[in-house]
Amino acid sequence: MFYFSDLYSYASHYEPTDLFDFLGNPQLAEDYETNCLQLAFMPGAEELDILEDIFWDYAEELGLAYYSFYLPENHGMPNELMAALEAKNYQLASYQVFQSPANLIQPEPIHVDWQEVNDEASFQAYLDFQTPFDQAAPPALRDSRALRYQMAYQNPWISQALAYQGEQLVATWDLIDQGHFLEIDNLTVHPDYRRQGIASQIVALSQEKAAQSANPLLALADIENPSMALFEGLGFEALSLVNRIHRPLDEADAL
Repeated sequence: MFYFSDLYSYASHYEPTDLFDFLGNPQLAEDYETNCLQLAFMPGAEELDILEDIFWDYAEELGLAYYSFYLPENHGMPNELMAALEAKNYQLASYQVFQSPANLIQPEPIHVDWQEVNDEASFQAYLDFQTPFDQAAPPALRDSRALRYQMAYQNPWISQALAYQGEQLVATWDLIDQGHFLEIDNLTVHPDYRRQGIASQIVALSQEKAAQSANPLLALADIENPSMALFEGLGFEALSLVNRIHRPLDEADAL
């Protein structure tokens, strides 16, 4: 059984405790997806105040800009906590962790040429493709995502790839080798080429790579993202649901 905490993180600092794990990276100071406490318990309103005090200390040390907490997987939030989050103007996001089936539903074959990102020119093509789509992301994440792409390019365990139809770059994605499983990430298809089976073909190719080492393929999908339907349609198993809450740090919080 795999969990959200098994998935890849761009954190450079990691501190485990019995009640939470802290993950952070001062290079990604505004990246509330990376800088977080992963909680082992569901807090109440008073416990949330204590957790904010704890997070503040980490934030001061690393120069972080947001509170961010991942709540325990597969747990609903009590009304008391929901009221506290609303009062403090927290934002909520929910994610589904998926695992590939033993026998992937095979998509209709389409002609797409694949190229691994292996030099500065191909990485620049990857970056030029991804950047316009990241403009729709919250401002706090735009710059950090560009830096994460650079970190991935320099990481020998992460493969970045390009998909072409003719000379047209139509999709990009990452495949992360976690040792006992592979993780697909940053799968992006150009809007003009969506609903043509390209994403399904990429997932099938990634599943083949995972099968070569007898490992499963994992994916994380925002529940409001179309990728949910993609993985469900290919027969992926939903392993767990995780909620993240975040809000900007305020100097008033330190008083």
